[in-house]
Amino acid sequence: MKKTIVTSFMIIFMLIYGSAFGGVYTFAPNPSNVYNLDHYYYYLWSIDSSGLEAATNSGEQITSATLTFQNIYNHDNYNFDLWVYQLDYVGYSIPAGGVYSIWDGTSTSDSIGSNYLNVGEKDLLVHYDKYGSVDSEGVYSSDTINSLYEGPSSVTYSFNTTDLANMLALIDGGSFGIGFDPDCHFYNDGILLTVNTGIPGTPVPEPSTLLLLGMGLIGVTGIGRIRRKK
Repeated sequence: MKKTIVTSFMIIFMLIYGSAFGGVYTFAPNPSNVYNLDHYYYYLWSIDSSGLEAATNSGEQITSATLTFQNIYNHDNYNFDLWVYQLDYVGYSIPAGGVYSIWDGTSTSDSIGSNYLNVGEKDLLVHYDKYGSVDSEGVYSSDTINSLYEGPSSVTYSFNTTDLANMLALIDGGSFGIGFDPDCHFYNDGILLTVNTGIPGTPVPEPSTLLLLGMGLIGVTGIGRIRRKK
């Protein structure tokens, strides 16, 4: 009986509310660690955003997004910089998911922001240094990347409202990208972009509504069992 109630509840819940919550889109580069973000290069990651674009064209909104660096750390204990950008698209005939590396030697400046690149529009997401990070709206945070002495830890950047608005514009055309300019060597276990969408104006079921639905299912199931016994 319990299994029947639970199964019925889940089916009805998904039929009523399942399409109301939008979707979750995850993207990972190849290689997943972007060559351990070697400081002699800057990197352009090409992303196939056609599915995300189709969702937004059908009425969904981008509600949140995060960029996670898994178990990342600087290769030494000195000062460092890491600039991260959103890009309109990535040229250079890079396949979706692929990463293109461009030599900039031991440059300690923001090569993506200062150089002409075949990437269309480029919008700064976040700049990390040894002491903290600054996002696209100029907001400072103490969140940053550990040194060699501190060891690896995962760092997640949450897109602000400006970033989300820029993303919506940049994915037009079915592709966009992320750019990284590391001015140190950042070992990591992988980078992951997660984008969440939702349907505006869709009511979220309240606990009381779900309780009533569950009680109704229990009642219907109980009546059915009584009839079968008779």
